[in-house]
Amino acid sequence: MPFALPFSLPQVVSIIGGGGKTTLLFLLGRSLAESGASVLLTTTTHLGFPPPDGVSFLSPVSFDALSAVAQKGKAILAAYPAEGGKLQGISTAWLPACTGVFDYILIEADGSRNLPLKWHHGHEPCVPPETELLVQLSGLSALGRPASEVLHRQTSSFLAAEHLITEEDIAALQRRAFAHTGFAGRKISLLNQADTPETEVRGGRIAALLAADGIPACICALQKRGLDLTGKDVFSC
Repeated sequence: MPFALPFSLPQVVSIIGGGGKTTLLFLLGRSLAESGASVLLTTTTHLGFPPPDGVSFLSPVSFDALSAVAQKGKAILAAYPAEGGKLQGISTAWLPACTGVFDYILIEADGSRNLPLKWHHGHEPCVPPETELLVQLSGLSALGRPASEVLHRQTSSFLAAEHLITEEDIAALQRRAFAHTGFAGRKISLLNQADTPETEVRGGRIAALLAADGIPACICALQKRGLDLTGKDVFSC
């Protein structure tokens, strides 16, 4: 079954963590556009690859140029070429005005060097104040592997390089990241890369640990099973 969030999306969503942020960004953008919405995708850090089919790309010279292309049924990635073949996002100063133009604004607000887990430094993540929902991903592919191989900024964390990642570690990293942001709005944990029955069961253990702290969590396999939001008002895991 494709994955769906357990509630309807607010207008502005920021995505942090590791293990599938850009995949989720594009899947959400395309699904919302297919449902008839106008969708803006951008980043407050960097994106590592260009958009897939179904997502248009624009490097707007001004806010007026961006607002002119807003269209129902269309997802637009607004960004600019940066060093290393990456993309950097539009000015965050435009975001308040963008809320009056686009039905949805989806923001990748974190970087993890393509690793499934993230330890945040003081300046991270970069979550815009317009955010109404904060989504944190963790990749279940990290389970059982050394922290040095799967945790971005491991040397700053509480985990030794050779430590093998457990369910408790991922739950602790999720709790720490949400607290670190200081974000007071709605939040959800997505435990991605549940590509096998075993990882799905282990993801369920993490979800239970987070639920005990009042953090809603869902298990998903975005690359394998995708996402389905079309036509849904209230979603279910």
